[in-house]
Amino acid sequence: AHNNLGLLLKNERKDIDGAEAAYRVAIAADPRNTGAHNNLCLLLKHERKDIDGAEAAYRAAIAANPRNTGAHNNLGLLLKNERKDIDGAEAAYRAAIAADPGNVNAHNNLGNLLKNERKNIDGAEAAYRAAIAADPGYANAHISL
Repeated sequence: AHNNLGLLLKNERKDIDGAEAAYRVAIAADPRNTGAHNNLCLLLKHERKDIDGAEAAYRAAIAANPRNTGAHNNLGLLLKNERKDIDGAEAAYRAAIAADPGNVNAHNNLGNLLKNERKNIDGAEAAYRAAIAADPGYANAHISL
């Protein structure tokens, strides 16, 4: 209920403080609540522009539930785009894939990192093909090939 309250406060009332408080209550009540963790992380990153807070929140989400593939993947995006930490981003994408081999977003993000940052074309192709194997209709991977 608190996670949904946070969504309502953020999206309908534009009450960022109230939304953050609601997400934190939801997480305190259930530390494995992946939705509340994700919403808190996104709020910290996009609304507060608090990169340190968002990174800490992603890491807390992963500590509470190591199989939280969304947190691994989004941590990878934050590390790559905000921190320019290519090694950390790659590790995060690979952790997301290890937790859920069908995570097309993580495969695609790994492919982008391997192609653009590592100049590893073979690795990028393999990642894009893994995304397509998991979801043949996933357009981003087809476009990237």
